[in-house]
Amino acid sequence: MATAEQTSPLGERVSRIEGGYEHLATKADLARVETSLAEMRAELKADIARQDGQIRGIKWWILSVGAAIIALSSIIELLPLGG
Repeated sequence: MATAEQTSPLGERVSRIEGGYEHLATKADLARVETSLAEMRAELKADIARQDGQIRGIKWWILSVGAAIIALSSIIELLPLGG
C-alpha cells in the first residue's frame, strides 16, 4: 500500500520537512540570545553592586542619626532645667 508521500519525488519531501522547521532557532539565533543574556547579567550585577552601596550608606546614616539622638538626649539630661 503506497501513500502519496512515498510516490512524491525526494526533493519535494525534503522541502516539505525543511519548511516545517522554519520556526525553530538557528545556532546564530541562540548565539545572539546567549550574548544578550550575558550583557543583561553584567548589567544586573552592576545594578546590584550599586544598590548594595546605597543600602550600606543608608545604614550608616541611620546609625549616625541614632547615635546623635542618644548623645543629645544624654546631654539634655545633664543640663539644669529651671534653675
